[in-house]
Amino acid sequence: MAAFSYSSLQSEYDNFNYPVADVEVNGASIVGDKNRVRMANLVVDLTCGFEASQASFSLYNAYDPTGTQFVFSRVKKYCTIGSLVKVYAGYGTTVREVFRGIICRTDFFIEEDDIPYVQVTAMDVKAIMMANRYHKQLLASTYSGAVKEIFGQMVYQNLQGLDNLITDLNVFPTPDAPPVDIPDTGAANPVDTPNSIEMVGESDYEFVVRAAKKFNYEFFATGGQVNFRPAKNVSATLIELNNEVRFKSLNVSYDITGIVNKVEVRGVDVGKGKAVSFSKRNRNKLSQGMLAKMLVAGSEFVYTDPTVSSVLDAKNRVDYLMENISYRFGYLEFEIYGIPEIVPGRFIALDDFGDAVSNDFYVTNVQHRFNRDGEFLTKITGRAQGMRNLLGL
Repeated sequence: MAAFSYSSLQSEYDNFNYPVADVEVNGASIVGDKNRVRMANLVVDLTCGFEASQASFSLYNAYDPTGTQFVFSRVKKYCTIGSLVKVYAGYGTTVREVFRGIICRTDFFIEEDDIPYVQVTAMDVKAIMMANRYHKQLLASTYSGAVKEIFGQMVYQNLQGLDNLITDLNVFPTPDAPPVDIPDTGAANPVDTPNSIEMVGESDYEFVVRAAKKFNYEFFATGGQVNFRPAKNVSATLIELNNEVRFKSLNVSYDITGIVNKVEVRGVDVGKGKAVSFSKRNRNKLSQGMLAKMLVAGSEFVYTDPTVSSVLDAKNRVDYLMENISYRFGYLEFEIYGIPEIVPGRFIALDDFGDAVSNDFYVTNVQHRFNRDGEFLTKITGRAQGMRNLLGL
């Protein structure tokens, strides 16, 4: 059963009439501004990929046409770099938080045939993680412990305090972690052991992304929750969308370009002086018949990685590569009238559009935006590794 039903949301949001949005900066609402600052062009781009999610909006009534200059005091509290931003969207009196981040950029625009405005861009916690760079050995002996160690630094502790940018850390144990009844506390002092983990000229962001790729994990933020978890970990359907949904456009496509039948990763166990490898075959359904199977049969992707030193390392890398290759097959781009509950990192079901179109897609990107006509739209980008209920590979 899906977490949300379209019909119940339609009822809750009064048939998706009267769309509304608001942005709070350090707790101050722009909609309720006493200086009559007006907000427009609100766009929220969310992702479960390794890039940062972001939000942008424009502020008007910040320019004095008589003095031909910006009156910064009117908008200062809404565009100061480093301020906490929360974006809300919904209908009527019912709204939901769709983004949480930090202002990282402010632009002042004067353009021909347009009213001067200030554009504000905010990014999630990854923006802060990209700033530093280290050469150091970590205390933790496992990668999940290392991720927790990074987020245990004072800068992130502060973000979990007054700033409230981080409300929860959802860090799953990595395969190199000890059993759940033996906590991964890390060594008392850094030592040079086979299990030591180092950051070599990396930012916190680059290190966590590297750890995620190593074990086929996802690393992204949803609101105030930071997720470091196995890819596609939440398999339950978020929502079912059928042809009765109010939508602007739909594009479903399937493409076998780059799809292979087998992935193999090779490395070297230096300690034992022998080669190690692991391989996996693509078992997904790729077409209504046998033609796709014939086209990819015998194709393989062989990857040699000097950092792979065990069969487990090779398996983790194979899982990452195979999943990324497989999920290139099916593509969804679906623009509907806005639903704040739709987030990346979840599966949605597309139904009643015909056998070849109806499928289960993993949502990789979501864009919530308010266009010039005042419409609230949600564009969903998703991927599928095969076709549903069809005979094929």
